[in-house]
Amino acid sequence: MRIVVTNYTGDRGNWGCQATSRELLRFLQETVPDRDASSIMTVPLPAPHAFDRHVESGYGGRLRRIYGDPRPSEEAISFVETLTRERFGQACDDIAMADVVVFQGEGTVGPQSMFRSLRLFALPFLAVHRYRKPVLSMNQSLYAADAGDAAVIRSLFGSFRMVALREATSYCFARSIGLDHAVLCPDFAFRQAPVPPTRPLVITGDYFCVSGSAASGAFDPKSLHRILHQTVVEHGLRPVFLSSRAKDTRELGALLGGLPGATIMSSTDLPDAAQLAGILAGARFVIGGRYHTAIAALTQGTPVLLFPGNTHKNEGLAAMLDLKLQVFGTGDEAAIMERIEAIICGRGPGREYARTAVSGLGPICVEFGQFVAATLREVCHGAGADISPPAEITPTYCDMGVRSPHGAVYQRANRRRGGSLPLLHRIALRHLRGRNGLEQELQRTFVELP
Repeated sequence: MRIVVTNYTGDRGNWGCQATSRELLRFLQETVPDRDASSIMTVPLPAPHAFDRHVESGYGGRLRRIYGDPRPSEEAISFVETLTRERFGQACDDIAMADVVVFQGEGTVGPQSMFRSLRLFALPFLAVHRYRKPVLSMNQSLYAADAGDAAVIRSLFGSFRMVALREATSYCFARSIGLDHAVLCPDFAFRQAPVPPTRPLVITGDYFCVSGSAASGAFDPKSLHRILHQTVVEHGLRPVFLSSRAKDTRELGALLGGLPGATIMSSTDLPDAAQLAGILAGARFVIGGRYHTAIAALTQGTPVLLFPGNTHKNEGLAAMLDLKLQVFGTGDEAAIMERIEAIICGRGPGREYARTAVSGLGPICVEFGQFVAATLREVCHGAGADISPPAEITPTYCDMGVRSPHGAVYQRANRRRGGSLPLLHRIALRHLRGRNGLEQELQRTFVELP
């Protein structure tokens, strides 16, 4: 059995990308039937290139219309294929030769720019509509900034053989827009095993960790600085800022002023996601909006205080775990300080509470693995009948709804204006194609990753 995984991010410097994609790969290696006879290939999510910007601005509107059409024309499919072969090269042939395509949406499904681009959706789109391959979509959150985005998502994901969401709110959202075959499987990053607390020599004494947020402006920096300063002064804890993104390094670094003993640990200091888990294991708590940092902390039993991310995934994480994990907003300073006080003083749910919640995901993960294995066997042997998912991965708690008090934050984080002056970008793309070495430049974007 030949499997191609698209949107693989395990070779990037970002800790969340590493943990999610590497654990997805390990899951497939353990789950695929007849593993000795199978091969699993990965196609990285490429680094951005000027080619992508010109395609998005010059042809993004047409791509969005094609993605949103459940029955695209032969002309539309050929248009996407021509551009995709130029961008992805050999990967198109790998998809054509595959038995199954696994599409990992991860946390990317939400920004409107992705519905105008080739980088994320072109390969799974062609897998379905050109090469007639079953696509198993898994390990993602889904978010739509408006009804138009929801329609595009429904068209794209409705064509996939399987759609597995990694947290509860996205699962409920998928069901609400008509993706009746959606199932729930916790983020594969939860498969990371607990590790012993480890710390670099630069971290001494008791400390807490601070992460950034995928949503710019999700939390007032002055308010956050007051919270951190008060925690340092009242509880004698050192703040350790965690950042594997340049954006977080800039934003968190701006908060360092006046915080005694503050340290920034970046992916340069901790190049492997497993090292991050060791830092989080020794922290009193972690505060911030980074979804994967929260998962890494919870797998180590470390309490978490959440801020908004770029979608409703943090709310979905809390709901799936059945944890009282409020996603705090800018006006919640007093409540945040009260929660920090409770953690420090040992009042209320602590480490064992978090560990118990995470361990409760075990049966869901087992059932999902069995469901995927059965689906792959059915695909391989061509039985023709879909496998019904078990109750554990099709929960009925969607009466929780998909609304959030931070909805405006998520809309701002995901809405993008369409490309301006498309004719100029098409002309620029023509000039780019005439430049020597473009093919090699595009190939390097699959190797020289951020």
